[in-house]
Amino acid sequence: MVSVIIATKNREESLKKCLRALYNNNLRGVEILVVDSGDRDNSALFSRGKKVKYFHFESESLAEARDFGWRKARGEIVVFMDADCVAPSDWLSRIG
Repeated sequence: MVSVIIATKNREESLKKCLRALYNNNLRGVEILVVDSGDRDNSALFSRGKKVKYFHFESESLAEARDFGWRKARGEIVVFMDADCVAPSDWLSRIG
């Protein structure tokens, strides 16, 4: 399994695009973790109920949020991406 950790803070619009791209990824066995580090927008509402494990981790540091996500991840491979990234559909299959 591959765990994708996305630490975010107030990036609702870019997070939507990021998650859509991950949903279209051609690799099975993907765990997506969104760690919100004090969002003041609707990122939480958008992430919940999707194919995402959502965590609220109040922090001023995205690095701390990434570390929190890493501790929650269950994949053999853990990758990090920013909420403003849009990955190509074969991105994860090329990693493993």
